[in-house]
Amino acid sequence: MKLKSKNKFILLLSLLLLITSLTMTMIYSNQDDSEDDSGPGGGSSIPGFHCVHHQPYVVRHDSHEVRCAVCNIRLENTPCQYVLTPIDSVYHSAICNICGNEKNVRHTLKYRKLNEGHQKVCGCGYEEEMENHNYMVTSIGDNKHNLECKVCQYKTSENHNWNNGKCTICNKQQPCNDHSLTLPVPYDESMHVYHCGTCNLEIGPYEHHSFVLFPNGVRVCEICGYEESFNHFDNRF
Repeated sequence: MKLKSKNKFILLLSLLLLITSLTMTMIYSNQDDSEDDSGPGGGSSIPGFHCVHHQPYVVRHDSHEVRCAVCNIRLENTPCQYVLTPIDSVYHSAICNICGNEKNVRHTLKYRKLNEGHQKVCGCGYEEEMENHNYMVTSIGDNKHNLECKVCQYKTSENHNWNNGKCTICNKQQPCNDHSLTLPVPYDESMHVYHCGTCNLEIGPYEHHSFVLFPNGVRVCEICGYEESFNHFDNRF
């Protein structure tokens, strides 16, 4: 009986030692055992007892750590929250509003797309001058054509600008059935020519102006409306 009791005691003692060993191993595994991660003053040999007042922030790249001042266990590791301020046309400052970590960073420029143009801007507030869009025609419809800026990819559409039977922007031929409606349009100081009143296509013929002289010395073609100035004193045009 005494032998059995002794064996039970040894077994219980062994289990207790095993549990204690596992517990200590788990506690030590929570510590950051690398030399680079140790805070000011190094780590303590007493794990598991964290002081209320932590050490100053330890900055690691773009994050900051909070460590226990007693055992040096890392309690927090959060990204820096930067406030950006422009410095010049190339750099802006970035200061973490939590730990105070500060660095200078090159601008990250993106296009701000507006109807009147585009400009490069950075998240820090830096802006470059506005530039006009450089459009190319992407598709053509009956009444409009679609445009896209080659630089910033801003997209818009506009009505065709008809001139002499074609759109001056996309070169679309203006639809017209028979050019039945004709209008006289001034050609130069001595002649006018007839255009289609629907598509503005020049269809002729060319004719000399038919001037009417007004009392103010201005001669006007009564057909196309072309105006010509006349000097009564020296008879020069």
